This record gives sequence, C-alpha cells and structure tokens, in this order.
Amino acid sequence: MEILDKDIIKGIQNDEEKYFRYVFDSSYDKIFYFAKEFVRDADTSHGIAQGVFVKLWEKRKELRADSNLMAWLFTVTKNDCLKIFRQQRKEIIIDNPSNENNLGIEALEQFDTSELVIKEMHQIIEQTLQQLPPRCREIFQLSRFEELKNREIAQRLNISEKAVEAQITKALKAMKKNLHEYLPLVNWLFF
Repeated sequence: MEILDKDIIKGIQNDEEKYFRYVFDSSYDKIFYFAKEFVRDADTSHGIAQGVFVKLWEKRKELRADSNLMAWLFTVTKNDCLKIFRQQRKEIIIDNPSNENNLGIEALEQFDTSELVIKEMHQIIEQTLQQLPPRCREIFQLSRFEELKNREIAQRLNISEKAVEAQITKALKAMKKNLHEYLPLVNWLFF
C-alpha cells in the first residue's frame, strides 16, 4: 500500500481500522520528530503526534479522496505546534525578541507543509537516489525505506557493517545537500 493511495483515504473514510492503523504505523514517528524539531520536548511532541491522529480519525469523513495525506498530517502538526507556541508565549514576557520560543514561532509560521512541497521533496529524493552509485542506493533504500539495521544489511549483502555505514553516510550527505531547503522535514524522514 502507498500512503498517498486513494484507497487508504477511502478506507479511513469508511471506518476501516486497518487503513488508519497503516497510516498511524507508517507516519507516527515522522510526525513526532517533525513536531520535536520545533517544540523540542519529547512529551509535548508525543502529545502533538497523538492529537494529529485523533484529528485524522475525527475528520476522516471530510477528507477529499485526492488529498495528499502526508501534507495534511504535517499541516495539522505545524498548526498544533504553533498553538502550543502561542500558548507558551502568552505565559511569558515577550520583551526579549531573541527568546527561543519567538524564533520557533517565526520559523514554523514560514515553514510550508503544502502538498506541493511534499511532492517537490519526493521528486528531489527520487532524483538524488538515481544519482547515487547503485550499491550506495541499494544500501540506503534497505536502511531508510525497508528499515533494516546495518547488521542485517551487511549480512544480506555480504559486506562489513563499516561499509554499510560509509554508504549510508554518503547517501545522507547527498540527501542533505539536495534537500537543504526542506531540512526540518528531511530530519524526520532520514535521521
């Protein structure tokens, strides 16, 4: 199943738990780390991530069949982070413009989580993958997309763990370079 698949949205709209569970299982960590990039606190970030999925379930009937579900999830996460920043800002004196909270709000307000940005990122990721040497690409895909541990990749490909680590580092550098404009999203995706 592909997370952007219209069948998944239809399944969620029809109250089919397996589709919701799939989205939750494949996206929760990404949402958590995206929130943590801004709010920094793990407990708050878990609360935000859980709230995003509660909202998904509550608003499931309102989703458009052609929606980009990842863009929707990240937009809700961004908005929830902004709400927390605004609540915290009310509780502290704002006279200090260098306050970390104020900087976080500014960065998050300017951060685009639209469907177009998500599509652009996917295109850049695909292009970057195609530019990697075949072995490096294979190792990176096994690590980041199939979520195999370095030891498992080394055993599967009959190479050392050090070689696996070196290839992953090489791929991550290429991804970071090509996706530098999208670093908050990239961090949850690969790191």
